[in-house]
Amino acid sequence: MPNKPVPRKASKTVTEARIVEAAVQLFAQKGFKGTSTKDIARLAKVNEVTLFRYFPNKAKLFSTATSRVSCRFIWEESCKIGLPPMRRCRSLYLCSPGFCWKRYFIRPI
Repeated sequence: MPNKPVPRKASKTVTEARIVEAAVQLFAQKGFKGTSTKDIARLAKVNEVTLFRYFPNKAKLFSTATSRVSCRFIWEESCKIGLPPMRRCRSLYLCSPGFCWKRYFIRPI
């Protein structure tokens, strides 16, 4: 039986994950200024044009990479202290970059 082709959407997800993982590794080693998008693309095994299709600039990629690392850290630590799954998910949500603390705590009068 022949292998089924990987759906295009799945391959986009895999490509984005490879780019972010490469960025995490290089930013950790060299910092923001010491890391070039060309280095990230090379490590992720994509060309620079592909990298910029997923991330418009290095700052956005850095933001995504640091967010991914902090989410992993929060998840691992919440597992260590034994939080139930729903509390772990809530912890991730409350610490995500898109969450607005001001709206959560300050209610309109």
